[in-house]
Amino acid sequence: MERLNYQSKESRLSAEARQKIREDFERAQAGADAGSPIIVDATMDYQPLEVDTNVLNLINSNNYSTAQIAKALRVPAYRLAQNSPNQSVKQLADDYIRNDLPFYFEPITSEFELKLLDDNQRHQYRIGFDTKSVNGLPIADVNTAVNGGLWTGNEGRAELERNR
Repeated sequence: MERLNYQSKESRLSAEARQKIREDFERAQAGADAGSPIIVDATMDYQPLEVDTNVLNLINSNNYSTAQIAKALRVPAYRLAQNSPNQSVKQLADDYIRNDLPFYFEPITSEFELKLLDDNQRHQYRIGFDTKSVNGLPIADVNTAVNGGLWTGNEGRAELERNR
């Protein structure tokens, strides 16, 4: 690789000189996938970003089980390659949608309610996520609707069949 030598470290570069250095550097680095290079002179200070590696050290230390990490992050354990022998992937995904995603939905819906609804409307209406199209209604909810007289038995069966 050709090393580009220019004025001493104390010099100040004009815009044209910086452009020339950039073009020379880009020509020397042709084919690289990185973004445009940064050219600095004595009037600028470059310090690389420092990444806190404590999180990586925590994961690599393996002091916590996969199940504990999954629980803390509210991620299904099967997503972290931990087997769940008595459940299918669909059952696990449905469980995640019903039990874990509401933890994430609540701050979003609260923010929408505060910004979109006035005080009276917040007491009358509720904003929520409808996940029935993804995982359907639980059988207990269908039973409640049938037993409460909202649906006939045939309507309840049709709803369960539609959500399979």
